[in-house]
Amino acid sequence: MSVEDMVVLSGSHTIGRSLCASFLAMNRRRLANGTISAAYQALLEALCPPSPGQFDPNTTEIDVSTPAVLDNNYYKLLPLNLGLHFSDDQLIRNATLAPFANAFAANETLWKQKFTAAMIKMGNIEVRTGTTDEIRLNCSVVNPSSSSSAAGVIEMLFPADEVATS
Repeated sequence: MSVEDMVVLSGSHTIGRSLCASFLAMNRRRLANGTISAAYQALLEALCPPSPGQFDPNTTEIDVSTPAVLDNNYYKLLPLNLGLHFSDDQLIRNATLAPFANAFAANETLWKQKFTAAMIKMGNIEVRTGTTDEIRLNCSVVNPSSSSSAAGVIEMLFPADEVATS
């Protein structure tokens, strides 16, 4: 996948929700350095009340203005400091990525054409298997070394005795 493909696919954030726990702490740091709107951060804090217990089930829309529409508005929000995730914000802060984000903000048809092609390209990626690959238990964390192989992770998720009885 190319850099452009990754910027294109980030546009899928125009639809969907995100767990509050996945962005709130980072966004507090972004607020301190001015890369997220103060009003937007206040809204997020109000929409994401602290949850008792270990798992915080609170979520919010990723695209604050058109959360149920597949459009290029996600890219238009970024220069306004309304990107929910740090990775969204980087699309306009990084000199390599910004021209793509700006082009997609300016031309929805271009983005939709590129999005279709990138989704097909991503769909053609072969499934990774073997001991050099990893199916992560948490996508943002490398598995412990004792479960670094895909087989080990699958065994952890589906123990042999459980599979045999299914």
